[in-house]
Amino acid sequence: KRKLNILNIILIANLQKRKRVDIAIKIIAKLKKVTRFNINLKIFGEKRKPIYLELIELVKKYDVQDNIKFMGSRFPIRPWISNSDIMLVTAENEGLGRSIVEAMSLEVPVVASDHGGNNEIIENKKNGFLIKLEDIDGYVETILKIKKNIKLKEMITKNAKKTVKRFSLKNHLAQINEVYNKLLTD
Repeated sequence: KRKLNILNIILIANLQKRKRVDIAIKIIAKLKKVTRFNINLKIFGEKRKPIYLELIELVKKYDVQDNIKFMGSRFPIRPWISNSDIMLVTAENEGLGRSIVEAMSLEVPVVASDHGGNNEIIENKKNGFLIKLEDIDGYVETILKIKKNIKLKEMITKNAKKTVKRFSLKNHLAQINEVYNKLLTD
């Protein structure tokens, strides 16, 4: 059982500009100001310089050193995801996010940028949440809504679990097989 006053957020992204981890840092800074929750963001992914050093400076600038931890690459990642209240995805121009599918399969709600391939997986307010890329307030409001409304969280994660079935290996192989059969019969 998770502690009610703690908000554990996970972000999985190799540190590159297009992953927009800077937005995540601003979200955490705003959450820290507007709520009494003990906010924890764990960022998993390769610590690529010079962006890693830039992000460390941003963490200091917003005074969220106690709230944000750069975890580096970890394997397996599933236990870390399942121990999170929310997965945050702030990337722009991203393809189909495997980490989103992973979080959905583990019944962890996803709050993601409405950018790139995220909206191919997430139906806003049905199986996850899509937020305009730089809408810090939109992310903050949505994260707090999920944390405070257990029925909303349950509805979202139940629908997300159904969505994940579309991305299973069995389903993927069946789709490939269908394409080959169509090519052979044409």
